[in-house]
Amino acid sequence: MNLHKKIRNQVTIFGIIIILVFSSTPISNIFSYKARNDIKEEVNTIRTSPGNTWTVDDDGPADFSTIQEAIDTVISGDIIIVKDGLYVENIDIGTDNLTIRSENNPLNTIIQPAITNNHVITISAIAIEINGFTVENSGMNYAGIYFYDKYPILSNLNLRNNYYGIRCYLKSSAIYGDLNIWNSTFTENFIGISSYSDFSNRYGQVILNYSNFLNNTYGVYSSDWCGVAAYYGDFSNNSYGMYGNYKLSIGGYYSTYYNNDFAIYGENTWSINTRNSNFSFNNNAINGYGMTDFISDDSIFQDNLYGVYLQDMYNDGDSKAVLIRNTKFINNERGIYIYNGGGVENEVFNCTFQNNYIVAIDLASIYFSSTQIYLNNFIDNNIDIDTHNHGPFIFHSPIQTYFHEGIQFDNYLGNYWKSYSGTDGNNDGIGDIPYIIDSYNQDLYPLIEPFENYFSTVVDTNVPTLTTPNDITYEENTTSHMIIWTAVDTNPDVYIVYKDGIAIETGPWLSEDEIRIVIDILSVGSYNYTIIVYDESGNSVQDTVFVTVQDTTNPILSGPTDITYEENTTSHMIIWTAADTNPDVYIVYKDGIAIETGPWFSGDEIRIVIDNLSVGSYNYTIIVYDESDNSVQDTVIATVEYSTTPNQHICFELSEGWQDKELFVPTIRRSSEDPNKLEIGIFNRRDMWYVVKIYKRYEGGPWVEFIPQEWLDKWLLFYIAPYSERIFEYTPQIGEEIKIEVKNDLNDNTLAALWILDFATRFLLGFSISLEVTDLEESFVKLMLFWDEFALLGGLIRIGKYKEALLQFAKMLVTSTRLRELFSSLLLLVAQKEITPLQILGFASRLAVPISIFVRWPLWMSLVDNTQKEPFLEDVTLTAYNLSSLSNPNLWITKSLNIIRSDLYYVGETLKANFTIENKGTNQIILKSLTIGGRGPNEEVRDFTVKTDIIIHPGESYNYQGDLKLLVSGNYHFFIAYETYDHEWITSVPTEYGFENTLDIFVNPIPDEWNGAKIDSPADIRVIDLQGRITGFLNGEIYTEIPHSFYFDNIVVIYTPTESNLYQLEGYEGGTYNLTIANATKNHILNFTAVNIPISSNSIHQFSVDWEILYQGEEGVAIDIDLDGDGEFDYYFYSDSELTHDEYLDAIRDEKGKPSIPGFSLFILIGAIFIIILIKKIDHF
Repeated sequence: MNLHKKIRNQVTIFGIIIILVFSSTPISNIFSYKARNDIKEEVNTIRTSPGNTWTVDDDGPADFSTIQEAIDTVISGDIIIVKDGLYVENIDIGTDNLTIRSENNPLNTIIQPAITNNHVITISAIAIEINGFTVENSGMNYAGIYFYDKYPILSNLNLRNNYYGIRCYLKSSAIYGDLNIWNSTFTENFIGISSYSDFSNRYGQVILNYSNFLNNTYGVYSSDWCGVAAYYGDFSNNSYGMYGNYKLSIGGYYSTYYNNDFAIYGENTWSINTRNSNFSFNNNAINGYGMTDFISDDSIFQDNLYGVYLQDMYNDGDSKAVLIRNTKFINNERGIYIYNGGGVENEVFNCTFQNNYIVAIDLASIYFSSTQIYLNNFIDNNIDIDTHNHGPFIFHSPIQTYFHEGIQFDNYLGNYWKSYSGTDGNNDGIGDIPYIIDSYNQDLYPLIEPFENYFSTVVDTNVPTLTTPNDITYEENTTSHMIIWTAVDTNPDVYIVYKDGIAIETGPWLSEDEIRIVIDILSVGSYNYTIIVYDESGNSVQDTVFVTVQDTTNPILSGPTDITYEENTTSHMIIWTAADTNPDVYIVYKDGIAIETGPWFSGDEIRIVIDNLSVGSYNYTIIVYDESDNSVQDTVIATVEYSTTPNQHICFELSEGWQDKELFVPTIRRSSEDPNKLEIGIFNRRDMWYVVKIYKRYEGGPWVEFIPQEWLDKWLLFYIAPYSERIFEYTPQIGEEIKIEVKNDLNDNTLAALWILDFATRFLLGFSISLEVTDLEESFVKLMLFWDEFALLGGLIRIGKYKEALLQFAKMLVTSTRLRELFSSLLLLVAQKEITPLQILGFASRLAVPISIFVRWPLWMSLVDNTQKEPFLEDVTLTAYNLSSLSNPNLWITKSLNIIRSDLYYVGETLKANFTIENKGTNQIILKSLTIGGRGPNEEVRDFTVKTDIIIHPGESYNYQGDLKLLVSGNYHFFIAYETYDHEWITSVPTEYGFENTLDIFVNPIPDEWNGAKIDSPADIRVIDLQGRITGFLNGEIYTEIPHSFYFDNIVVIYTPTESNLYQLEGYEGGTYNLTIANATKNHILNFTAVNIPISSNSIHQFSVDWEILYQGEEGVAIDIDLDGDGEFDYYFYSDSELTHDEYLDAIRDEKGKPSIPGFSLFILIGAIFIIILIKKIDHF
């Protein structure tokens, strides 16, 4: 059940009880307190801190049936629980501070895309937590989960069969901390995780905790300053387990790497670090090019072709290039291979090299480097060390204390070589003669036993020391809050931070360095953050900091002015507007008595109707509360005065047997110019024309017909058009009565003349008109309407059968003072000759007046360039109906009139409608025309698609479907209408119980915020949203599937825009195009333009825009190019707000404009590696 409905239902009951109990007693402070707490108690049963919990189930019952529907409805701080099921939808998360998690586990809760040419989940908000889903089957170049600098908490996810499992851009780690991903599995993706950043975020990284990467091409692909570290992970059967490129660090800690082509691969990176990790059966366990550092601690390299392969290492002056310690290399072809590492420092100690069947350590092309290899065991290797006759290198440690057979010594220590044949004459554990490695290198202090035997085991039982920062309290919506811990230990290892018992961050720590946790963007409430710090011996210490987020700010409340009105008048109300981040409830008091209470929502109006009050003064006081009991109040004084309207009697009479007075609503109001005058109006709610007569009498005398002077000035005939109002002014005398008579006795000629008059007078004020007889023989009259010599509309009037009607129209032109004023600039052309209005009488007898006029409305101006936000208009048909009150008794509506839209409409949208009618008689029914007719603003006739020549056999039905474009804002009234072959229009079609024949809607003006796109040839344009709905041109047809959107002449406008919309161009011939994509807000329009961009037939150019990034002047437009239209994008790149011809060509020529790992190059690379390995194996045997 919707939260708003829950609150309203329960609060309304409490409000009624409060009013009944206390309506006769003045309110007191005690009552105010009690009423408020009664209300809050009920509300809090629904709204509990930190937010509401909602459920989603694809097959019910639940609050929502789709995840997107839930996200679009809930508010910040809420929790969405998704039940087991398959959810086929593209999801855009745009509300901050949401938790979305599955009820059970990711294997039972699966999300697949509705369209594959977009991301499955797009995160465009902050403070998002996603837990417990399988996300699968994203299309080429799209991700299962995508976000740009948003730092969500991701856990218990199963990402499989995606191009990118997760794709993210990170640049704000200094604010939000590192990105942490927990307990997730990435299977059969092209890239499991793709992350990138820029120089400003060069120390941020992605932290992978307890996550598995299986059977991916790339398990992790990180580039451009974005580091990555895996803790307790499993990387198996991938082409690349972890891949890093350009200025970043890669870390593998407590992880397993099995059967990968490349377990960890780094190119032009800062460093690769491994600790307590196991590498087995990989072609290349560690492979690094152009790095500054490689560090391996306590790891095992076993059964790999290459254990560690390093090339082109360089010294940045900060640390050793290669540091390998406490590591085992067993059963590899090559344990360590270092190539071209001149000028760097390398150190290998406390390691064991055993059964490596080509070489244990291969030092190729190393010159002038400080390489130290000591305290290692070399056992049963084919070659222990191959220096390629370079050196000399150092094969012993500095002088240190050691024990041999219980005796303490101080000396240099070399390595243990199982193949060493020397003796230890002085029994100091060091061989008497050097171990010769080659002509350049020898171990001067070879060990007689494995190095472990020379040192006693020292157990570290000292726990780290940890600071204990104070608890933190801060005001909601403030920033720059963080917890800072500092730990100290001689052997630091890792830390884990928990928020309310859930791990949110982990990583290595260094003694005396700060560990910072950002705690901004929290909802009001209390939280505990616990850190556990470990050293390398498993000793640990922990600390907890309590964080309280409070709201002490009162809501903001508008202060409407006091109100004064006359008794017996209506439409008076007080309107307050309140704002707060945590709205709760309000109470309204009238003279101290509570009269209304309920929930309120920030920015929404609170309306209190104050009609029907007696003469007097009243105090209306509102108190508005937020969830933290902060409040604000305001009082409005309402004063009701005696009416100054004179006493008159107005009666209303219907003729011709019409008795339903509700169809004719008389209104009486005081004239704004003269308070002694009355404005009497008559509103016609029927779809027929009526003649009006006015009678008056004095003190019960006879009724006398009279014509108000206002009507003589303005109108020739006194009629009411369908769904319109006639108003006249009159100053009554004491004792005078007025009677209004309405009759529907208009004939065809009168109707035709009335329609022409109505059309002309409605448009002529301030305009000029041209009426030209173009062809007397073919019987056409051309009508043009001008404004400042600019033709606004025009069309042909086809001559009909009512000759007298045009004659009557001509007489109106000649005899009406008001019409002569309106037609002062009238230009009449007959046979290209100008004539006067009087001369129209001469040819009127030979012509007839149509009942229809066909008009082509021009396009006023492009919406994207139009600051006045004028609407688009279309071909319309204005029709004057000869309406009848009769109907075929056998024709029934069996499916009601249905406008296939939401409850919200905007100018420019196209409505689609349908209904079904059935022949319930025994004879066939033949209709000349069938449509949905109606009236729009200014009484303009608007028709849906007209269906013609319809035959409905007995017992059969006809399903009508049509559409109509909305041209202007305002109220519309629609009704079902059909025309017989006797030219009789019927609108009162009977309906079965519950079905509707009419429908009223309101069309909103163009909203303050919209997106639009405009293109010129040679390409068609369309927009695709997350649900795969299309607005635009596709395969020769126009689609308007996206809610509140329209397409016109290669222009698409979306009134409810999202950043996830894709703008797609399809070339229909070779050439260049110009594209504008606009984001309009209330005060600003931001454009992306692409100028003179080449495109060929069938090519697809696709654009997605991140307006937030674009507003910052950065590259916020992602562009995908499919050159041959095969469905696979060949290039992708990014642009700022303008893409020029040269920039486009540079992008697709540049390496960055190509897919980051081209498939063909990948196959070449894999093939080359396979051939090299095969050749090496042949050489070995």
